[in-house]
Amino acid sequence: MEETFKKIMIDYDFMSIVMYPDLKNRREFVHDSWIIAKASENEEFKMAISRDPYFYLCRDDLLILLHTHDDTMITHILATECMLQIREDISYKLISIKGAQVDKNQQTPVRLIDFVSTMVLNKREDNYSLDSNIIFSHKYVLKFL
Repeated sequence: MEETFKKIMIDYDFMSIVMYPDLKNRREFVHDSWIIAKASENEEFKMAISRDPYFYLCRDDLLILLHTHDDTMITHILATECMLQIREDISYKLISIKGAQVDKNQQTPVRLIDFVSTMVLNKREDNYSLDSNIIFSHKYVLKFL
């Protein structure tokens, strides 16, 4: 969290974020703010950040929400159709399943299937070892649904 906070303080010119909110820096600033809000588990801050028009999540953020059992935020994200940044090949495959479109920023609305696919792909602590502990069991996935 401290590294992200330092990144915000050093990398972003706050005046350009305010004056030119359509720049990529605004999106990245909001996402870095989300990382700080999530790490601090400040509910009010998380809700405020998630309402920003430039707010987005990536699959790693979905995994963190699932690991921390943050059901309130998961419900809020699904209800408000927050945007998911497409960075992995699996996300592109899910777009056709969801019947969704990708916007100019490589983003698409978060759906339940995004959370389920994140659980399935990260079922074990070490995805390359069958002996590793199971994080998301079949029971957990069914309960989540």
